[in-house]
Amino acid sequence: MGVGKFTATGDYYTPLTNPVRALDTQHAIGVPTAAKVASGGTVQLKLAGADSVPANAAAVVLNVTETNSVGGGFVTAYPGLTAVPTSSSLNFGPGQTVANTVIVKLGSDGSVDLRNSSTGSIDLIADLEGYYAVAGSSYIASSPVRELDTRASHTTLKPDATVTVNLGLGTSSGTTAATLNITATNATKVPPQDGNLLRMERHDRSFFALAVLYSLALTSQAAVGRAGKYASGNGSTIPRAPDIACPCSSHEVDN
Repeated sequence: MGVGKFTATGDYYTPLTNPVRALDTQHAIGVPTAAKVASGGTVQLKLAGADSVPANAAAVVLNVTETNSVGGGFVTAYPGLTAVPTSSSLNFGPGQTVANTVIVKLGSDGSVDLRNSSTGSIDLIADLEGYYAVAGSSYIASSPVRELDTRASHTTLKPDATVTVNLGLGTSSGTTAATLNITATNATKVPPQDGNLLRMERHDRSFFALAVLYSLALTSQAAVGRAGKYASGNGSTIPRAPDIACPCSSHEVDN
């Protein structure tokens, strides 16, 4: 459970048009060498002043993925140079690949810590999606609307296929981003095979064959392009996977 909140005053959100991979322990991105994070281990990411994040940013939005787990447990994302909280940001079982979007306050040194609180080693991936600062877009909540369901339209995504969703939030409205709850289901292959949903260059939601994962538990804050459209792609190699359901629950506008 998070401790942040939306109020009448505070910092404003700026989405990155092209999300940045800030961490991948499998390929030495964000860390000196490629190595799994040991049980009880912590990875620190200095994000303020890098990758388009201003030095005075207050918080960042990360899509964090855990993979190659030996044991079950959880990952906690929290401000750098602070005590480890008792909350979890991402929960998983042995052998699972799980992703979640988190909003994390930056520490006094502009960093975020990711702690492995599982019984074994894991690999971690973190994609930077946006940040909160004194300038940016304000948040407007709305009633959820189902903008996409490929089951109803019989347009199941093939491997490496992309579906573009018109959210009805054109550029004339000043909308810069939208909060989406994305579900992947009906992934089929024998034997089962894992995959992921991609937007631009990041994992947006990992999924498993013959399983449904729900996403602020599993939520995406995505930049909105021209004419208020958002694109999501199937990054799996599964011949017939997956169906996608995509309710939109809020958007962000320029001030």
